[in-house]
Amino acid sequence: MDITLPQTTQAVVPALSPDERAVFLQESIDLFARKRQGHFIHRMYMTPASLAYWGEFMKHDGYYITRSETRLIKRYASVIGDMAYHSDGIIGIENGPGTKSAMLMKSGVFFAAMPGLHTYIGRDWSPAIVKNVDEVMKEFLPSANIVSDMSNFLKDPLPEKLQKGRKVMAEFGITRGNMEGFPTNPFPADIFRSDISFHRKQLEPGDLYISTFDANQDGESVTYAYSSDWLTLWGRELFRSMARELPVTGDFDPESFVFVPIWYPDSHVNTNNMKALRRMEFSIAGTDFIIGEGECFGITNSYKMPVPLFSSIAKSAGFETIGLFQDMKKRMTITVLKAV
Repeated sequence: MDITLPQTTQAVVPALSPDERAVFLQESIDLFARKRQGHFIHRMYMTPASLAYWGEFMKHDGYYITRSETRLIKRYASVIGDMAYHSDGIIGIENGPGTKSAMLMKSGVFFAAMPGLHTYIGRDWSPAIVKNVDEVMKEFLPSANIVSDMSNFLKDPLPEKLQKGRKVMAEFGITRGNMEGFPTNPFPADIFRSDISFHRKQLEPGDLYISTFDANQDGESVTYAYSSDWLTLWGRELFRSMARELPVTGDFDPESFVFVPIWYPDSHVNTNNMKALRRMEFSIAGTDFIIGEGECFGITNSYKMPVPLFSSIAKSAGFETIGLFQDMKKRMTITVLKAV
C-alpha cells in the first residue's frame, strides 16, 4: 500500500525515558520469544504516524465498533449525565482519550453532557495523545480545569488535590478488550478483574465508571472489522519504533510484515497479528531470533465479552451495574457501573 503522510507524521521518534525504553525492550523480546501476546496496546499510538494510520482505518466500512460506539455515546450521554449529577459537581476522568477525531466524536460529546463538570483529566501513555487533550477538550469544556496526565492509567494513581465532586471515570474505544493473553487460554477474567479493581480503589462509593465494550460473538463480522491495509501500516509503525528505539541488529524489516486478524470463539478474542512475509534473522539486545515466512506475532488483542461475563466480573470488583445500553445488533455496549 503506497501511502504518503504529511511530513509532520513521518518517522517521529518516541520520547522514551531510559527506564521506559528498557521496558519496551523486554516487551519486544518477549513478543518474538512467544512469552507474551497482545501486550502492545499502550505502544500502538506512540507517534503521529500511528495515530494517522489508525484514524484512516476507522473509516473502514466493516469497522462497526467506532461508529456504533459514537452513536451510543451521542444518544445516551445526557441520560448518563443525569445519572451522574452531584451537588458538588463532577470530576471527569478519561482513560485513553485516543485520536483527535475520537475525542471530538466521543470525549467531548460525553463529558460536555455531565452537569456541573469542573475538572477533566485525560490520561494516557502516549505523548501524541496527551498533547491533544488540552487543545480538543477546552473547546467542549471552556469553563473546566483541563488536566493532561501522561500516565499508565492501569497502574498510576490519579493526580492529587482534586476538587470535591463525583468522579466519573470513562473508557471508550473498547479499551477493556485490549487485554494481554494467549488465545489458547481461557478468557483472562483475572486480568480484567485486576484492572477494574484498580480503578475501583481510586473511586469513592457512589462514583461512576463508564466503559464501552464489544459483546459481538459473530466471528465473520469480527474478522471483517479488522481487515484493512491501514492496520498493516499501523502494526509496521510499532516495529519501526522498535528498530529506531532499541538495539536491533540483523535482518529485521518492519516492511516485511502484514496485519492478519484471527478470531477464537472459545476465548472470545480476535488476535491482531503481524505476519512475516519472508524469513528473517535478527537480534534484539543480543537475543537472537529466526522467524519463518507466515509466522504470526500477536501485538494486540480485541476481546469481545458477553454481557453476563462482563457484569459478573464487574460485580466481583466492587461495582453495581446501574445502566446498560446497546446498539440494535447487541454488539457495542455502554455500561454504567457505580462504586459500592
